Formats: sequence, C-alpha cells, structure tokens
Amino acid sequence: MPPRKKPKGGVASGQDSQPNTSNKETRRSVVRRRRGCLQDLPDCAVEIQLEVFRNVHPRDLLNLARTCKRFRDFFLHPSNERLWEAARANVEGLPPRPPFLSEPAFINLLFFPSCHNCGQGNVRKVIWQWFVRYCPKCLPTLSYNRVRVTQMLMDLSPGSMAPVLTLFQPYEMQSVNGMLSYECKRLNKREVDALMTTLRAAGTPPPADMRAQILATQKQRCEELQKYSRQCMNWHAKQKADHNTNLEAKREQRFKEIVQRLRDSGWDKEIDFIGEGGLWQMASLPVVRQSSKLTPKAWEKVQVAVNDFLTNTRKRRLDREREDELRPRFLLLEQAILSHYVQIPRTALMECRPDYVDIALMTECKAIADAPGSVTVTREDFAAVVPGLAVQWEEELRARLSKAILRYLEPPPAQETDPLSLAVALFPCARCDRGERFSFFRYPAVLGHPCARTGSDWFDIDIDYAFVREKPVDVYRRAVVTREPDMDYPVKRYPFALTNMACELADHPLGRAVQNMSAIVSTLGLDPKRATFEDLQNCEGRLQCYSCTMYQATFSGNGQGKTFTWEAALAHSFSKGLILGHNRWTLVNALDALTAQAAEAQAHALSLSMPGTVWACAHCINWDERGERSELIKSHLLEEHGITYSDECMTDGTIYLHPGKATALLRPAVSLPFT
Repeated sequence: MPPRKKPKGGVASGQDSQPNTSNKETRRSVVRRRRGCLQDLPDCAVEIQLEVFRNVHPRDLLNLARTCKRFRDFFLHPSNERLWEAARANVEGLPPRPPFLSEPAFINLLFFPSCHNCGQGNVRKVIWQWFVRYCPKCLPTLSYNRVRVTQMLMDLSPGSMAPVLTLFQPYEMQSVNGMLSYECKRLNKREVDALMTTLRAAGTPPPADMRAQILATQKQRCEELQKYSRQCMNWHAKQKADHNTNLEAKREQRFKEIVQRLRDSGWDKEIDFIGEGGLWQMASLPVVRQSSKLTPKAWEKVQVAVNDFLTNTRKRRLDREREDELRPRFLLLEQAILSHYVQIPRTALMECRPDYVDIALMTECKAIADAPGSVTVTREDFAAVVPGLAVQWEEELRARLSKAILRYLEPPPAQETDPLSLAVALFPCARCDRGERFSFFRYPAVLGHPCARTGSDWFDIDIDYAFVREKPVDVYRRAVVTREPDMDYPVKRYPFALTNMACELADHPLGRAVQNMSAIVSTLGLDPKRATFEDLQNCEGRLQCYSCTMYQATFSGNGQGKTFTWEAALAHSFSKGLILGHNRWTLVNALDALTAQAAEAQAHALSLSMPGTVWACAHCINWDERGERSELIKSHLLEEHGITYSDECMTDGTIYLHPGKATALLRPAVSLPFT
C-alpha cells in the first residue's frame, strides 16, 4: 500500500492535534473565480452586448476575437459591425474608417504593430499611403520601384502610359545595402498588379476608351486613398505626440523624485552647484531618463549610475569654493604691485610693469596667497615680497626677450651689444595687426601690452624660445587665470609670453619683423647688428617702396609716390606679408627728403581722436581710454580732476600715450611727386 498522506497541519498521524484557529483567521481568503464566464457573451441580448462593448477598447475587442473559433465567427460576422463601431467610439479623435477596409482590418492597422505579410512584431512604422505595415524584409518584395513600373507600362503600351505613374501613392523607403536613390521610391505591388491585370484584360494594347475609363477609376481610388491616409497620418502624429508628452511628464516626475531623494541623501550642495545645465546632464543618463516607476531596486541602480557624476561634482564644488577664497587675495596682490610701480603723477614707464598673474605664479608669492582659508592674508604681506619678485621677473623676461631677438640675427652681434637696444628689436603683435597700424612694441613697452597675456585655456611657457604648453589643471592656477568665472565668457589673464602675441605658434611673426626691419635699417645706411634705436631716431632719411614705386610709375600715371618714415615702412612691408618686392626699399635723395619733412609737419600732427591711440591719465593710478572716445577723456579730466582739456594736455604730461596699448601710426607715409 502507498504511504499514508500527512495531514495539512503537518502533524503526524496518530498524534493528537488541536486546530490552529489563529492561522485560519490570518490566512488571506482566496476568491475562486468562475472560468469561461465570457463564453455565453454571444448569446446575450444585443442591448447587453452594446453596453459591454461600449466600454471596451477596439484593441481588446480584436484580441477577444482571436481567442477561439466561436468568438472569431461571432465578432467577424458582417452583422456585428455595430459592435466594432461602438468600441471605436471609445477612442477619442479616431479617424473615420476607410470604406475599403473592414472593421477588424482597420483596428489591426491602427493598434497592432506587426507585419501584414510575415507577422513579425514591433513594426512601428505604418505606410499610410498603402494602409499596411511591412517589415524591412518584406517591403522590397511587396513593392516595385518606379523604373520597373515604367518598363511594365511601356511593354503594355509604348509611349501612352507615362501619366499612369501619378495614379499611385508612392512611398520612399530608407536605403539599405547600397540601394540606389531611384530604388527607394516604391509603389505598392498589389495596386500595380491589379491595374496591370485590368489593363491586360482590356487588350494589348487596351483601347483608348477603356483605358481612359480604367485610369479614371484608378485616379478616383488614388484620391480616396489620399483623403483617408491624410486623416490617419494626422491622427497617428497626434497619438505619437501625446504619447511622447505623457512619457516626458512621467520622466519629469520621476526625475524630481530622484533629485529629492538625492538631496535627502546629502547631495543637496552638489545639486545646487550644478544648476540647470548639470541637472539636464544628469537627467540624460540612461538609468535616470526612464518613465517607469522608481522602485527600490530602480533607486539602487540610479544611485550607482549618478555616484561618479556627483562625486566629481563635489570635487568641482570644493575646488570652486577654494578658487573663490583665493581670488580676493590676488586683488590685494594687484594693489601691492600698483603701489610699488605707480606714483602720482603717473608716467609712461610705469605702465611697463608685471601683472598680478606674473607674480602670483612665483614660489614665494604662492606660499603667501595659497595659505589655508583660516589664515588672514593682507596687502602688506604681498608688499613685502613684491619688490624682490618684480626685479627677478624683469631680469628673467629681459633675458628671454634678448634670446628671442638673437635667434633671428645670424651671425649674432658683438657680445657687448644689448640685443634689446638694437634698432631691429621690435616685437610685433599679430592680434593687433589691422592694415598698416603700427602694432610693434619695443622693450620695455612690450611688457605693458595686454595681448601678451591673452591666450587660450593653456599656459604658454616660453623656455629659451621653445614653446611648452601645459594646462592649468590645479586649483591655484585656475584661480590665478580666471578673474570672473560666473560670466558667460569668463575674463582670463595669463602670464606674459610672446606666443600669446602670435596667431599661430608655428609661424611667429617676430622673425619676419626682424627681417623687414633689417632691410629698412640697411637702406638707411645703418648696420642692423650695431645700430641702436637712438641711432634710428636720429636718422633723417626717408624711403620709398621699390615695388609700389615701379607700379605707380608704370600703370598709375599720376606722377605721385609715397615717401615713408621707418615706422611707416615697417608697417607697410609687414602688412604685405610674404608678397615679394615690398621688402625692397630705395633711399629718397636729400632734396626730396626735405620736401617730405615739410609735408610731414601737417600729416604727422598729433590729435586726441587719432585712430589707434590710447591715452592714459597721469593723475590716476590706473585709467586709460581709446582716442576714438575722446569725449570720455575730456569729461574724465573735467569731472575727476577739474581740468579743461586743451591740446597742451598731450604735451605737458596731463595725458600720455599708453606705451603698451597704443597702435597708432604716428608718422604715416606722405605722397610726393616723382623727381
């Protein structure tokens, strides 16, 4: 005999046991539902059926029709179309059913994403022009390209079937496997074959009257397809937009819940720090950008996904707080530098000084500025080290600039010659070069040129004129460089470097400037490797460009030629770039030089509003303004110092040309007749 079954209570047979009434009370009651209760639905009264199906979605009705043969026969019977109409009325905005589609076929097209040929699922794209869904594999086999249809029509009736192509609804599919463009424009194979069969039945070729009747019928069908397809496309687009809106609302609600949970977890400062842009970046993470409910397991995945992002954000926040702590100290350093270099009345030589960014990167200054936040740093702390650091900075920069000049003087000048005192020692700025402005600066004026401290996001370190670039990755350097980080375009300043004055690192314009200047100095009768800038200033010679003179004498015929000072000659040859002939000069004879000097008396007159001038106020610690804004200069003198402007202000030192910012060509070329 088989072994006796154990009681459900788990007590062995033969043992006394009391029923556990407490378990019966706590046990959840299970309600048994009657199976097959829908099988009698077709036998119900029509009124009951309509009442039921009036609350059923058409998708559910079609699913119900697919459950068994009885339901299939019942729902697909033509007499029960009103049941489908009642179900379709539940869907708001549903387009009208095309008369050439049955109710189930129309519902299947709208709500079931499967291929109508092979049954493959997840075919989201509907070809509304043909009222079908085809998967990418079936579409090429169930359609023709326009070229093939044209050939079929030509074979049927050459030369008379060209307008037939316009009677089909075309569909343009995506190119696959190198498909040519004409093959992407497809026509429904079923429609084409039906029309071809009708035309062949009428005769080969078909008579004109029958052909016209057939084509008129096809045109009417095409218009009908267009009408209903347009309505369905509009409905589908609205459904898709509503679906996307609903998903986006769920994502937004879910993301708000994620943000609140992160705040509760201790990331509130990081979330406030990243702002809207950072929140958008975090919301773009795949795990975060979901519309599903935020379950405990989903929350664990979100925490893992955003942990690295928020950890990096915390580091950036702490770095920014440290930068904000350091920047006020650099303002104190800047004040200490101004106090050391500038006294009232201010002179042009005082503009040739280091910037705070030059001193802040030195080891002695960094030891003061980079002190912990608990340490109070004062202006006097910087004032104690600025004099020594300024001398060190000037010596190092002088040596670097001298080596840069000597690089382009072969063979080098005598050892006792100071390279920076030579007449050819001019440093060009490609950033300021506009036309024939004099964007060249001598030492020490070049130290005050702002473009030498304007660069990219890299430090340009000039070591023996070999350029080494390193990125400011540490907190201290970023604080030194960025003055106002909260602006849309943060103000940045960099240590002095000649590379910042060049547009391209590989082609620094200094070599071309030395070459052009050497040709000018040689034409004036001086030795480029010995002549000093003072010798050049004392030279009264004037020059003419060989190329321009030959061109004007040959083609212009106006009998006029330009006579250049050495400044105008350098600006002219440099502006022509590598054009041959504009670096060849001829010396003007003594008589023409005197005539030119007489003409220059008026042409070289200095004016306040001359383009390219920048005027500095001698009664201010740090104020200057462009000459083009002369009214601001006059109002500044009157309102701040009680001085009424006159031309004497430019000569008595009240205002002076800023040596590092002014790019005006003070002695331009003048036109003289040929002799």
